[in-house]
Amino acid sequence: MSEMVRTFVAVDLSKPLREALVKIQNSLSGEGFRIRWVKPENIHLTLVFLGDVHSGLLNGVHLAIVEAVRPYSPINLSAMGVGVFPGIKRPRVIWVGLSGALERLYQLRASVAHSLARIEGLAYEVEKRPFRAHLTLGRVKGRIDSRKLARAIGRFQGIPSEPLTVDVIHVFKSDLQPGGASYTKLHSIRLA
Repeated sequence: MSEMVRTFVAVDLSKPLREALVKIQNSLSGEGFRIRWVKPENIHLTLVFLGDVHSGLLNGVHLAIVEAVRPYSPINLSAMGVGVFPGIKRPRVIWVGLSGALERLYQLRASVAHSLARIEGLAYEVEKRPFRAHLTLGRVKGRIDSRKLARAIGRFQGIPSEPLTVDVIHVFKSDLQPGGASYTKLHSIRLA
């Protein structure tokens, strides 16, 4: 009997970039906002969230990604600026944006998504809403002073941080636990 595996496809971060993001988290945390911060080791660039996948399909997921990334060489990006979803008036997610070769990243992501959508038995459809590359830092808990938050995140605008080279894509397993999610790499696929 095959088990269900909560799965997503993402790019892991370098240690220097992760450390730069922790500095942003610490700075914002010092402002007293009620935010549940993402553990540093869990910050990543999600390309595709698959949700629950039958374990018997995971090899097909791997092979579909291998095929999808074949024409792509590494993509150079930088983390840049802090923002919120859905908007500053009612923020729910605090994130760091990306700059650099975003068009190539979006093409790569579309190629991976469409390749995964063709796997028979995989309950995945390409999302209709546009993909917005970001690194989630935290999730807002309750009400927050939007003017104070706007001033705090404004300090990080326009300053590129450590580079992010997209040269390996990972298939992750996500285990939800009371203390937060735990991620395990199942497959790693290197760009040409």
